Amino acid sequence: MGCTSSKMSVSVPQKPAQKTLLVGGGSPKKAAELCMDPDDSFTSEALAKNQLRPARLRPMPMLTGPMPKSSIGLAGLQWPMFVGPTSHVIKAPKDWCDRGILLPHEAFRWLHGEIRKILTYFDPLVPGQDWQTSLFFSWLERYYILAVRHHHDSEERIYNPAIIGKGGSLPAKITSDHKDIIARLNSCSKFRSRIENGEEIAVVKFKNHLTQLIDMIEDHLAEEESAYPEALRSSGMTEADEELVVEKIIQDLGLDGNKVLLPPIIYAMHMWAGREAAEAMVNTQLPPQIKFALTHFWIRDFQVNSLGVISSLQGMVPFQGSPQCTTPCIVCAVQ
Repeated sequence: MGCTSSKMSVSVPQKPAQKTLLVGGGSPKKAAELCMDPDDSFTSEALAKNQLRPARLRPMPMLTGPMPKSSIGLAGLQWPMFVGPTSHVIKAPKDWCDRGILLPHEAFRWLHGEIRKILTYFDPLVPGQDWQTSLFFSWLERYYILAVRHHHDSEERIYNPAIIGKGGSLPAKITSDHKDIIARLNSCSKFRSRIENGEEIAVVKFKNHLTQLIDMIEDHLAEEESAYPEALRSSGMTEADEELVVEKIIQDLGLDGNKVLLPPIIYAMHMWAGREAAEAMVNTQLPPQIKFALTHFWIRDFQVNSLGVISSLQGMVPFQGSPQCTTPCIVCAVQ
């Protein structure tokens, strides 16, 4: 009952180390490990049944730079070091009730920090910087707004009903906040055409809108970090029950939802829970086909099309990465 552990629990390290950023690189030799031959691409049926054929590898261009060893077995990405949770509510998670809510929330707080940095450099009307508009809005919609939509939708349709069904109680404000947040996220796109048309006031209003929205979401995350652990502990839900609910959410997200959400969750998990906890999640809690897609395709996409874009926008340097994996494979999902 409540938050009594029924299975393995992953402890969070207590000694923080210095954080490192951001994107590693690779070589053509190592790049061959990251892309399958088109003849061996997945089918939806194979994914559903976990019938994965051995891949014939072919080269794929990567970012240049050092090739550190990945803690999850994927070459080319420098994983960040442990620094501890950024939550002001759950500063030292003590059980699965605390850890579960931090999985998505710490990823969103990391994204918020990167977006705030991007906004300090976002001046697309300055001559030579017009490329920022298309790059930032496309990334924002694909890798942030879509992730928040998926997360809140899963809470409303799957996670919250499961807790309530076990006798837990959640504040009605959570649902009303979700609706407000999604409406404000959806309104971000209206600034794009105005900025592309050269409206200076639109740049100012967009920055204010997104900054205020992030502030609102962070307040919402803090409220949830009090409400959800309390609801879980007062309910009849066990850790095993909650794991089944999470498995249902993973399946419900589909390929595209998992592609967008899982890489930043694993990336942020290295920072707030540590390398061992991140490895344990990937190796023991993901369905085999999802783990395969994550380690062979989605982290690579995250490295180039998310971390690479963030680095470009924060450094005010036009994006030079490969915008897409060229393998015609549904594992990467249609963008």
